[in-house]
Amino acid sequence: MENKRNILLYALIVVVVAAVAFVVVYTVVAPGSYPIKVQLKPVGYNPSQAIYPYQTMYFNLVLTNYGRYTIKNMPVAVYVNNVLYAQYNATIPGNLNVTAHLNYTYPYNGTYAFKAVADPAGILKITNPSLATSIVKLNVSEPETPNLFTTLPNSNATYIKTFSLVGQGPEISSIFANTYNLSSFEKFFEPGYIVVDSILTQLIPEIYVENGAYLHYANNSTALSEWIQTSANGSDIAYLLSKYGLRTREFGPGSSPSFISVLTNKTSICVTSNSGWTKMIAYFNNSGPQTCENILENTYSPMYANTLKADIAGSNTLQSISNDLEYANSTFAGKAVTINSTNMSVTNLFYNNFGFFASYVRQHPPIKSLNESCRGLLYSNSTTRVSACSVYAIPQNGINTHNFSLINTTQVTSNYTMSLYSFVNSTNLINAHYNAVKLIGSLRLNETPFAWFSPFKNSCETGIPGLDCTVKSFNQSDSKLNLGFFNSLHSAIKINTLGCYLLLNLRNESVNSEIMPNSTLDLNATCSGIASSAAAVTTNYTMALNYTLENKTSQSKGYADVVNSYFP
Repeated sequence: MENKRNILLYALIVVVVAAVAFVVVYTVVAPGSYPIKVQLKPVGYNPSQAIYPYQTMYFNLVLTNYGRYTIKNMPVAVYVNNVLYAQYNATIPGNLNVTAHLNYTYPYNGTYAFKAVADPAGILKITNPSLATSIVKLNVSEPETPNLFTTLPNSNATYIKTFSLVGQGPEISSIFANTYNLSSFEKFFEPGYIVVDSILTQLIPEIYVENGAYLHYANNSTALSEWIQTSANGSDIAYLLSKYGLRTREFGPGSSPSFISVLTNKTSICVTSNSGWTKMIAYFNNSGPQTCENILENTYSPMYANTLKADIAGSNTLQSISNDLEYANSTFAGKAVTINSTNMSVTNLFYNNFGFFASYVRQHPPIKSLNESCRGLLYSNSTTRVSACSVYAIPQNGINTHNFSLINTTQVTSNYTMSLYSFVNSTNLINAHYNAVKLIGSLRLNETPFAWFSPFKNSCETGIPGLDCTVKSFNQSDSKLNLGFFNSLHSAIKINTLGCYLLLNLRNESVNSEIMPNSTLDLNATCSGIASSAAAVTTNYTMALNYTLENKTSQSKGYADVVNSYFP
């Protein structure tokens, strides 16, 4: 009996040990229990330093397995303000951790809640759920309201230009100012300093908002103040300056130092970051030893600049034209205001699915006539009071615009010059011309525009000595050509057939008309072939004539050059 009790006791012990072993194995390897710890850590975060929009913050996501066995394919998600931002499937060896790196660029000010959580669906059994979630809350401050004239002396400025660019504005302004080197956009993107221009061009993908003020002074000094919201800071721009072989020197106290680079004995560039902006000052001092460092260390009254801004705000017609010279359903990209002693102008940048555009409106002292001819496409409509000229803008050498072209449509009245720049696919230039003149016509201005004149003339040659011709008219919509012929020969000449074509002569029209000596004859022809889609000023047609002279029938090829009107 004693032996039986001992055997039963041993059996119970074995069963209990086996059961305990099963529970342990199930806990560490079986699905349903996971010893994981999640930590989301901002990198380099200093609570005493403010965070601003468009700054980029980096995070380390640390996942720790504090158990003995490997955790495989653990789902982990990261949320920003309860919106999924990133997700992972993590495999973590026992008693080890793994780290994932992520970054986030703040699009606006406010409070941001970052949450990293293991098993976001909540279908697994986490050993300690409180360790499987990590939350970080950060406050993003509102940036300083830009008032660039407080950073530049402006009491003796003779020319002031301010501009603000958002979204795709820096890219559009760079195309207009740099790719095409247009005088209307000088100093829109920068004040002519090649280094500043190159730096801003490199930063375009990282620029979200850009505000600038450019001033020209009575002593021919110039200054530019640029405030940009970007993920690049002052140290980053100082590094870019060094790539040009320029030495930079750090100055100023604080955790965000300022840098200066002296380009010449008259030109200097300074850069600093504070209050949510990266600020650049470029200064050309024509009359003294001061550099941009001296400007940066002072604050100026914007009273004179504000007075001039009030003058342009008081020009109701200028403001009205500027506001209306924009296509509906377009996205705003930037604005520039220019003022000097005699002129005021407003430039607006915008874009849509058709392309990039800039409207430029300048109010100037009254003029009595327009002493310019149009070397492009003409349009005139007395009912809508439009007389406009559209011309190509030629890109600078070596710049590839990737099948896009810029066409400038301009109208001039006694008091205003208005232009619409259209950067569109090269196949859409004529449509851009059509749309621009319609938009100008929709303004319904009270002023009568000056007429443009074309230096190009219709002309033709028959290829037959003694038989002259002139182009009397050409209807572009149906390609009807009306020609006048003059026979200066001593014998009569009979025109049997007449053909007009671009590449291939598809039809010879029967004429059977005789021109007596020293006589004229008008003939009509329909020109075949589709003209180039490019907005060419003239079209050159081949003219084929079958004629009989002194009982001998012959063939001749001449040409007819017609000026394209492209009237809508």
